[in-house]
Amino acid sequence: CLAGAIYDLSFIYLALLSLVITGFMQLIIAGIFWYQNPENNSIKLYFALVALFFYMFIFVKAYDFYWIMPFALCIYLTSILK
Repeated sequence: CLAGAIYDLSFIYLALLSLVITGFMQLIIAGIFWYQNPENNSIKLYFALVALFFYMFIFVKAYDFYWIMPFALCIYLTSILK
């Protein structure tokens, strides 16, 4: 049953892993942008927020932020790159 599979912990772990991979890719893109624009304060704030995300992922068990922060960071990075 598909509904039972949604609550399987292995699927939740895979979803969390994909969020971390997405965050890591965003970090690489932001690093390239920061290298090209070292005085940009928005990109420095982005790095601080990404560091906060990884800190929360490792040390704080605030599961609500795992799902919302990568999307918010993606939107913020997109607005910076425009």
